[in-house]
Amino acid sequence: MMRIKRAGVLLAGVMMAGSVWAAGFELSPMQNDPDFAAGNTAVKEGRWKDALPPLLKVEARVKTSADVYNLLGVTYRKLKDYETSKKHYDRALQIDPNHLPTLEYQGEWFIETGNMEKARENLARLKQLCGECHEYKDLAEAIAKAK
Repeated sequence: MMRIKRAGVLLAGVMMAGSVWAAGFELSPMQNDPDFAAGNTAVKEGRWKDALPPLLKVEARVKTSADVYNLLGVTYRKLKDYETSKKHYDRALQIDPNHLPTLEYQGEWFIETGNMEKARENLARLKQLCGECHEYKDLAEAIAKAK
C-alpha cells in the first residue's frame, strides 16, 4: 500500500513538472545541464548558429531527451535546414509523442514547408492534450497568419 501511494505521489510530481515545462520552457529536466541552458538561451534570443554547438554537445551525451531534440529541430528550422529539422522533431516525438513544444514547433515546420493539413493535425492534437494552452494558441495564430 505504501509503495502504491509513493508511486502516485511521484507520478503526480512528474506530471506537474511536465505541465510547468510545457507552459514555460523553464523547468525542463535538462535545465541544470550548462550546455542545454546555453543552447536554450540562444534559442530564446534567436541566436540560431550559437545554439547549435551546445545543443549538439548535449545530444552527444543524452539520447533520450525530447527537450534537446525539440530545440535542435527549432534551431535547424530557423536556419532553413528543413530536412535536419524534421529528423529532430521526429526523434523528439519518438521519445515523447505528447511533447507539447515539439507538436507546436513541428506544426510551424509544416506551415513553412507548405503542409497546412499536417499543421492542423498538430493543432487538433494539442487541443486534445492541453486544451487552449499556449502551444495551442501559438500554433493557431501561426496557422491563421499563414492563410
